[in-house]
Amino acid sequence: MHTIIKKLLITLIILIYCTYAGFLWAQETAKTEGDSAKDTTAPLLVAIEPRRLPGRQPRLQFPNNDGSDKSQMEALAEQISVGLSPRLPEDALVWLETPTKNKFLALWRPDRSGNPRGALLIVHSEGEHLAWPDTIRPLHASLPDHGWATLAVSLPDPANPQIPKRTLPLKSQSQPSGDELANNTDDPEAKEKSDTIIADKTAAGPSKNTPKNSLTTANSQPAERAENRPPEEITEQRLATALRFLHDKGQFNIVILGSGTGAIRANTFLNNTTPKIDNPDLGAAKPFSGIILLNSRNRLPTMEQDYTEWFADPEIPVLDIFLSKDLRNFKAAKARKIVAKQKKVVLYKQVKLNHLTATSVAQENLLSRRIRSYLSANLEGIETSAFKKNTVN
Repeated sequence: MHTIIKKLLITLIILIYCTYAGFLWAQETAKTEGDSAKDTTAPLLVAIEPRRLPGRQPRLQFPNNDGSDKSQMEALAEQISVGLSPRLPEDALVWLETPTKNKFLALWRPDRSGNPRGALLIVHSEGEHLAWPDTIRPLHASLPDHGWATLAVSLPDPANPQIPKRTLPLKSQSQPSGDELANNTDDPEAKEKSDTIIADKTAAGPSKNTPKNSLTTANSQPAERAENRPPEEITEQRLATALRFLHDKGQFNIVILGSGTGAIRANTFLNNTTPKIDNPDLGAAKPFSGIILLNSRNRLPTMEQDYTEWFADPEIPVLDIFLSKDLRNFKAAKARKIVAKQKKVVLYKQVKLNHLTATSVAQENLLSRRIRSYLSANLEGIETSAFKKNTVN
């Protein structure tokens, strides 16, 4: 009996102790919360500065290459001369001029090997420039060391399709003119107001938005802005000027390279130039000894159907390189391979690359090595009277 009473007393003491301890804890918590509420200046959360992760430096931002503004090409020239490593010599960037007095930027890298084999005329893609990283830049850096000079020209982007016109008329409420306001009211104040409007229009003279004033403003702009010629016409003239530049440099074994949409432009210029070239120094030789396609597109933005003039001359060798990771490149390359087979191209080689290496060994990457090996194996140099004359001089 005494054992049971002893256990009950111990249990009662423990309960009383726990209740008292809980009461003290509740009072301490309420006091702490009250102090925190009074101290409004103390921040509830401590700001932790985010840790900076190591990464690459941001890429140089090159100006948009629309090919129509000389000031933009000057800014592009400055960015290229400063941004490339190793830096280009002063005579690498040259300004060429078309017969219509339109100046444009070009990047010229002559042979550095002492054993010249030919020249590569580069046509860049839409939205790119004449020293685009990982594609065009390695060609400028490495090919001249192996006998191949390089020339890239600044070209305008292809025209974009126009926005379709509105099919439904725009609803608007017409405001009455001063004459209508005067004729439709008997209020003297309204009549006086309309007379004031008519007098102001007469004093102001013809509107600034008349066609005559608009024509005067357009004629007062620089030549680069005033010309509204199609981009493909500008491209044709600039490539023709680049071809004459290479001839003046004694280069007659010329291979043209087109990247992206530039591949269609390169092939178009090759087709238009081959039967029309007028240079007695070439003799029976063709103006281009080969063409290289890089990630070629089969359609320009304004084309409704695929380009159909591929490989008009089946005797000209073709190197077709594309990246397999892009489904558009894979489908376009498959279609070109069928066309090349139908046209019976004598030498057509298609190369699939999984990726382009950003880092280069001896200023080369995988793309430039593939192109260099193809040029050396299949496109040997030719000798002409102009080449012999320049060699002797």
